[in-house]
Amino acid sequence: MLRDRWLFGRKTGVFTIQWHLTSECGLSCRHCYDRSSRDELSLDQARRVLQDFGAFCARHRVRGQVCLSGGDPFLYAGLVPLYRAIEAAGYPVSILGNPVARERLAEIVEIKKPRYFQVSLEGLPEVNDRIRGRGHFDSVVRFLGVLRDTGVPSCVMLTLHRGNIDQVVPLAHRLRGLADRFTFSRLTQVGRGAALELPTRREYVDFLKRYIA
Repeated sequence: MLRDRWLFGRKTGVFTIQWHLTSECGLSCRHCYDRSSRDELSLDQARRVLQDFGAFCARHRVRGQVCLSGGDPFLYAGLVPLYRAIEAAGYPVSILGNPVARERLAEIVEIKKPRYFQVSLEGLPEVNDRIRGRGHFDSVVRFLGVLRDTGVPSCVMLTLHRGNIDQVVPLAHRLRGLADRFTFSRLTQVGRGAALELPTRREYVDFLKRYIA
């Protein structure tokens, strides 16, 4: 099995591949780490990657999981047939993306419901829309309702930096009853994110105390 030496040789039974299907995205977020344009894999190439992943999991005796991301994975032309191939291979699959039309989501759900669908918010409406674009907050809230109606578990992710560190706890309260899970990760200062500041050590420690409370 795979061993993580940083965890003192502890074994893991599951290996997850986060698969960036495309760099295409309808948003232009201020903290985006990669807006480069890259060639996408054809559907046949993507299927070969899936086969390689299966061989990797068999060789290391781990159960595979697939997390489809981007850009926006729904802008990858071969998403539906690839999703069908992943489901046929027996891998649990989750999605990290932007809100999509109910009809597009239904194409996926008809094959099999994803383990969860993760969308992003960067704070309450004013702060979030300054980072992700006007109207984005309301769009996400509406989509969370679509996920709930469809029975797809939802997760909201926030990318934490100095400009929105005070938004995490208020946003968590706002999302109660709307999302199944809410989490955050610290900003990586690459790409556009290099122009944003991280909180100081003291600011981050004080925030964590409030978060835990």
